Parts: sequence; C-alpha cells; structure tokens
Amino acid sequence: MFKNFWYACELSTEVKKTPKRVRALGQDLAIYRAKNGQILALSDLCVHRGGSLSMGPVEDDCVRCPYHGWKYDASGKCVEIPANTAEKTIPQRARVDAYPVEERYGLVWIFLGDLPSAERPPIPEFPEFEDPDYYTIWGIFDWKANYERVIENGIDIAHAPWVHKNSFGNVKDPKVKDYEVTCSEWGFKASITLVSPRRDFFGRERGTKVVTTSVGVQLPHVSTLDLDLPNGMKMRLFDANLPVDANTTRTFWVMARNFLPYRWADPFSRKS
Repeated sequence: MFKNFWYACELSTEVKKTPKRVRALGQDLAIYRAKNGQILALSDLCVHRGGSLSMGPVEDDCVRCPYHGWKYDASGKCVEIPANTAEKTIPQRARVDAYPVEERYGLVWIFLGDLPSAERPPIPEFPEFEDPDYYTIWGIFDWKANYERVIENGIDIAHAPWVHKNSFGNVKDPKVKDYEVTCSEWGFKASITLVSPRRDFFGRERGTKVVTTSVGVQLPHVSTLDLDLPNGMKMRLFDANLPVDANTTRTFWVMARNFLPYRWADPFSRKS
C-alpha cells in the first residue's frame, strides 16, 4: 500500500459534527466536521492510554478522549489534561497525528503520507462530476480482497460478456480484440468496441448495439469505466478503492450519466 497518495475514505454526506471512525491503510482515524464545515481527521488512538477519540465528544472543534478526557485540537495537539493541576504543563509529545482532508466528487479524501503539500500527487480526475450535462449517483461496495485484485476486476474487460450480459456484455461474442493503451502522468486507459444485444424494457433482445468501452486506472487505486452508448448516451464510472487493510477493500463509486436524470432510473444504472 502506498501512503503518499490521496485516498477516498468516506461519503461526504456521512461525516457530521460527531466523530466517526474510519479505517484506511490499516490504521483507524477519527473524522468530524468543524463549525465552519471543514472536515478534520485525527488518529483515532489517544496517546495517553489508547482510548478511541471517535467515541468522544467534540468541543469547539476539539475532540475529547472518552477515557481520561484529554482534549485535542484540529492539529492533533493536546490542549487540556483534566487530571493535571494548574502548575503542570502539557508535554509537547502529547499529541496525535492529524491529516490533510479534501472533499471532491461527493467523497472525503485523506492524505496519510508525509509529503509536503506542493509535492503531493493530485486527487484523481473525474471531470464529468462537474459537468451540468451529467447526473450522478454514489455508493459503497465492500470486498474481502486486496485492493490490487479489486482494481484488476474493474479493468478486466473479458468478464463483461458474462457478468454484464444484460447491459453491455455479449456472451455470443466474448472475444477481446486487440486494443491500444494510452498513458498519462498518473495512469492509463484502453478502449475497445463491443457489439452487444439491444434489449427492450422487458429484457427481450431487439437487435444489436455498438458500445465503446474504455477502462482505465489512475494510480494507485482508482479504476474508471467509460461507456459510450447508442444515441449519444454516456455513462462514466469512477471507483475509488480504499485499502482498508491488506485483505479488505472498500470501493466508493460514483456513476455519472447524461440521460434519464431521475431517481426512478437509478436502479437500472446500479444493475448494469
């Protein structure tokens, strides 16, 4: 697992003023919203006796450990030890790690590495999210698998005829034709054209349709799927795969489509 990258760790809508525990790259974090709406992220482990900060209250944007009441500010510095008498000072080492946080695409992104701001790789790009022609939905999927295997699944076009046979896959023509890979600074993408069955509302085949499929990776953990459907319809899937630990992955997915911008149509997108 690579620490010097931005990782999506939660949906923005799920982070409130009450601390919440999230696990990323094998470590527990306490995340919560400050009064100004900014999301703060601290190590969930109090340095005193290992209490869980995510179980404590927030006071003036500081979080208090529920075990002995040690209080930490947004930078991770301990600013109060209730058991201390007035003449005792707080040790400088009484602090927990704090992490940079950004919100983008409806997701909370956290940087767990040690690079200064100017040297950090960018948050992966998803331009359709800001495009007013696209309608977006979100979701979470948990896997009992290493994140590398999850990414492999996301870009494996050979499984489309079998797993996605009711949308853009075609079991009658499962061959994967030659394709070219284009590279960018932080990733790569490959496109192929599929001829798949055209189905009506009841799932009955009504001829065929041509679907241009592009799969890609934005290093080290985002996989993308672009579907160019007939009649100018487009779907864009952005999977931010969080390594919870070595054997567990949580995928925060965002899907954008430029057709049927209605909630009642969401289940059809999720099924595909």
